[in-house]
Amino acid sequence: MYPKKDADSPRINVLLSYSLLSSIFNISPHTGLERLKAILLESGHYCEIYDPNVDKDPDAILKRVKAGEFQIVGFSVAHSGVPNLDWQHKLMKASKNSDKRCIFVGGGEQATFNDEFWLEFGIDLLFIGFAEKMLVEFCHRLSLDPNGEICSLVEGINGVSYMNESGEKISKLRDPLTRDEFQYLSYDLILKSDTDYHKYWNHNRQRISDLRVSEKMRNSFVIEYTQLYTNSHCAWDCGFCSTSQYLRKTQADNLQVLMISAEQLYELVEVYASKYGTKLFSFCEDDFVIGNRVGKQRVMDFCEMVIEGKKDGRLDPDVGFYCQNRIDNFLERKKTSERAKIKERVVNYELLSKMGEAGWRCMSFGVETLSDKLLNCKSINKRVTSKECRAVLDAAIKLVPAPQLNLILGIPESTPEDLVYDMNAGVEYLQKGYAVQTALILGAYPGSPIYYDEKNYPRTYKKYKTPFGKTLEISDDIPPFDPLVRHACMTAKETIDSEIEKLRKFTPWKKGYFPRMMFTIINFMVVARELGRSDLEQRYMEVFQELVPKKSGSDPYRI
Repeated sequence: MYPKKDADSPRINVLLSYSLLSSIFNISPHTGLERLKAILLESGHYCEIYDPNVDKDPDAILKRVKAGEFQIVGFSVAHSGVPNLDWQHKLMKASKNSDKRCIFVGGGEQATFNDEFWLEFGIDLLFIGFAEKMLVEFCHRLSLDPNGEICSLVEGINGVSYMNESGEKISKLRDPLTRDEFQYLSYDLILKSDTDYHKYWNHNRQRISDLRVSEKMRNSFVIEYTQLYTNSHCAWDCGFCSTSQYLRKTQADNLQVLMISAEQLYELVEVYASKYGTKLFSFCEDDFVIGNRVGKQRVMDFCEMVIEGKKDGRLDPDVGFYCQNRIDNFLERKKTSERAKIKERVVNYELLSKMGEAGWRCMSFGVETLSDKLLNCKSINKRVTSKECRAVLDAAIKLVPAPQLNLILGIPESTPEDLVYDMNAGVEYLQKGYAVQTALILGAYPGSPIYYDEKNYPRTYKKYKTPFGKTLEISDDIPPFDPLVRHACMTAKETIDSEIEKLRKFTPWKKGYFPRMMFTIINFMVVARELGRSDLEQRYMEVFQELVPKKSGSDPYRI
């Protein structure tokens, strides 16, 4: 798909790295970086990945960078990762002080939406959109002209952002992503990549002291899991979300959602289950089903292949799946009676049932709120009703062992009554068996529709010091308009880590990983306290105790 370097030109050595993550979350390989590594190796260059969360001896890799072993060092920039870039600071300083020339590059969603910040942060060159093609071409040119200026090395390459010699930002849109290119990146490369999953699985085994999620949940945490990306982007326009705008901002032409086929998806699953021993496949895009006729049929066909594969022994019967979805993916228009004049949106039981039969252990629903007012406000914009949400959620719990519900508590338009309603709804679905996950405040993500409406959605900012002493300002949150809601949610955000540590000792999870559903109920407790609702705080504490698994034998953990 992409040309290889000239046989006579030297190879470029590339180091890619991850960000440091919070210790309470699970650690897994970064699919995007693994894909970049595979394509660089295939193109004749060298690439290795260093993960500070898992790999040991960071001083050794910094010494190698400083000694000039790598001509390019890069990482994927993320807006949510800005507060914790200690490792990137060290890596950038090592590359800037290298004995030989070392170019520091970045990519990912926020390289597109917030390129000016990251260039001022100190990154030499940003790749916009799907970066594989541009990075390979840049490496080819650098191998032929190792001392060339960046502006000359990227001449004619689309999909890059950099500062020219005059300090002016230059950004060039990417060439449109084609169906063939997407399938090469998301199927061909992934099929033959060689990722050290066992390194991560062994690391997580040491960090997770109890694999049970809760006595009320109908499954347990799965160590042996693999992340896959099977379509190009989300086509919807949720007000708070930037991912739907990603490819629209990276290339000159709009495009339809691209996806790998059901047959390709099944082959990846069968190969990875056999090659690595994967027991759970996580389809990580925001909208796996996609929601249109073609997307739904792809899922149905894939499920049939999985069911047949398990029957004839090609796939272990215990292999399971996880994905993220919109509620309206599981709605279809039907007449509810013979006398009905119009078709209403009702639950698509056939699709849910087929996914459950194929082995879906969990599916995550990005509902964000169960308030009709908030579902359709500008900052959320889900285009569904609370009744439709509840119908799908109540159907899914009967067909999928452990579905997940995502809520945002501090929605800008939320009132104290809305906040209490959503917390009580969250508890309702926790007790039904849902893994409820919450965000306390709406993040101010560059690229999201409401980010560009600061007049109506004012945001807070953080000051951030770069590795070289320069102070930059970056957007942080879009707080709730109501003063009491704002106070309650902001206080919970600031104190959640200390609250977890207070209550952790009464659970099996003494250190490291902490289940997100427990994280959620602690959020509810703190928010209720700050709202002055001691009755709700006590109720949520009782739910917390109900959710904590019992000790071996019959003795519960007492608070």
